[in-house]
Amino acid sequence: LALIVDTEKKAADLIKFYNSDDKKINIIPLKPNIKKIERKDQSNFDNLDKLLKTKTEYFFYPAQYWSHKNHFYILLALKTLQEKYNKKINFVFTGHKKNNFKYIIKKTKEFNLDQQIFFFEYLKDEEISLLYQNCKALVMPSLIGYSSLPLYEAFYFEKPIFYSKNLLDKSLQNLVNEIDLDNPDDLVFQISNFENNLSTFEKKIKLAKNYFENNLSDEKIKNKYLSLLNKLKYLTNIYE
Repeated sequence: LALIVDTEKKAADLIKFYNSDDKKINIIPLKPNIKKIERKDQSNFDNLDKLLKTKTEYFFYPAQYWSHKNHFYILLALKTLQEKYNKKINFVFTGHKKNNFKYIIKKTKEFNLDQQIFFFEYLKDEEISLLYQNCKALVMPSLIGYSSLPLYEAFYFEKPIFYSKNLLDKSLQNLVNEIDLDNPDDLVFQISNFENNLSTFEKKIKLAKNYFENNLSDEKIKNKYLSLLNKLKYLTNIYE
C-alpha cells in the first residue's frame, strides 16, 4: 500500500532499481530526538568529565565503528596535520564497537594519535547532547547516507558540518561543507582553515536551522504521518 523513505534521492532509487510505483512512495524525513540540556541539571557524566572539565576543543563524529563509516579517513587527515603542519586536532568518536573498531584502535596507535582521539562507546542521549553543544563541528565522512540523524542533530545544535561530497540529497548539500573522500588532504585543508571560514559556516548554520524548523519540527513530521495514515485508512476501506 505504501513505502516510506526519508529523501528524494531514496525515492528515485526505489523507482530506478526496484521499479516502484512513485504514487506509493511517501517522503518523511528522519526526526532526531536529542534535546539541549544543561550540564548542571545532570548528576553523573563520569564518561565525559575528563574531556569537558579541561575544556578541550574537539571535532565530533558520532557513528558506529563500521568500516563504511570511514573513521580511517579522519585518521589519515590527522596524521598529515600532525606530521606536515605540526597541528594536533582533537576528535571524539562514539558508537558501538562494531567490526572495524579494533582496526581503528590499531591505526590510531600506529599514527601516534592516541592523545588526540577520545573513544566512547554508545552513550546516553544526554551525553550526546553535551558533546554536540561543546564540539567545534560535526565531521561525517560516511560512505553511505543521503541524510542521517547526526546531520539533523547538528542542524538542531547549530554546528558547522563537514559531510561526504556528492552523497547528500540535493536539498541538503548547500547546508554543509562537503569533503572529498578520495582525498584526505581536502579535510586537512578545511580543518586547517576552519577558524578563517567562520563567517561561511555561520551562513550555512542559519540556513540549516531554517531547514530544521521548516521540515523537521514535531508538528511537520506529525502532519506527514497523519496524512499518510489517513490515506492508508481510505485505501483499506475499499475492500473487506
